[in-house]
Amino acid sequence: MENASFRTYSDMKESFIDYAKFLTKNPRYREAFQYAKNIDPRPSYYPKDYTSENFNPKKFIEAIKDAGYATDPVYVDKIASVWKTNQIEVA
Repeated sequence: MENASFRTYSDMKESFIDYAKFLTKNPRYREAFQYAKNIDPRPSYYPKDYTSENFNPKKFIEAIKDAGYATDPVYVDKIASVWKTNQIEVA
């Protein structure tokens, strides 16, 4: 079992903003952004399961996991599951 520290947030929006800042400012995740180029941040803009040459959310999540993010061995599967729900179409 791995012991890790986690941040707390007042709401989901704050956590998403911090997550994005953390990933974009940390050079070890730079390679992951090849899978998230030129994307539109509007949730309704993309259909579920949408991918393209510049936008592949599962590969993006796999790349940040491979770079050392997340202690959960099934992190990628959990995020992919959230991606496919009706509540969140763009992570």
